[in-house]
Amino acid sequence: MKMLKVAMIAPLLLSAGLAGATPPENGWWWNPAESGRGFAIEVQNGSMFMAGFMYDNAGTPVWYVSGPAPMTSDTLYQGKWISYGGGQTLNGQYKSAIVTNDAVGSVVINFTSTTTATLQLPNGTVMPLVRFGFTPQQPGTVSATCTSANINLDKYNRITVGMTMAQVNQTLGCTYLPGSTKRGATYTLNSWMSYDNGIRGILIYFDTTNSVVTAQGGTVFKSASGF
Repeated sequence: MKMLKVAMIAPLLLSAGLAGATPPENGWWWNPAESGRGFAIEVQNGSMFMAGFMYDNAGTPVWYVSGPAPMTSDTLYQGKWISYGGGQTLNGQYKSAIVTNDAVGSVVINFTSTTTATLQLPNGTVMPLVRFGFTPQQPGTVSATCTSANINLDKYNRITVGMTMAQVNQTLGCTYLPGSTKRGATYTLNSWMSYDNGIRGILIYFDTTNSVVTAQGGTVFKSASGF
């Protein structure tokens, strides 16, 4: 019976798509799987400023900045990184930072929701980003059965391109419905379903090995219904 419900609701999930374009939330963004690196993002009047804190190959802290510059669209920013150094210390007299490299490389960030995005680094690597919360969720038990506590908007918004299957299961707190997997030439599609508070579902596209969340047809990589 559950498989019949999945078959009936799948077309609705797939046609739901993404909501209307909305600018991303301002604040700190990071990849939860890679703590120690983060990005401050601020959007004002169609322009974006982005600053990243991390370390160089020698382990020295370094800041990278991009913008402020106009966004390509409400959900897409394309710019370049500039690195700064030699600036102000915590207790010392004021000292202006200097540009150490004005052509570090390109930066492309695609916002898939107001709190999720993908960031393309200068070397071509694409990494998932989420808006940082001051009370981030701690790793918990992953159930074999989903409930409405797992299938909701908050959990849905946390899913982004680049996540592994384990990260998706951990984020939702449950595993996908056995037997629901659909395979295509360029994707694997899995369903997370709950039935305790009406029929709720989240469909997520993975690569052909069913390992990593992957966008299909440009930006679509997930859909939902029932909440």
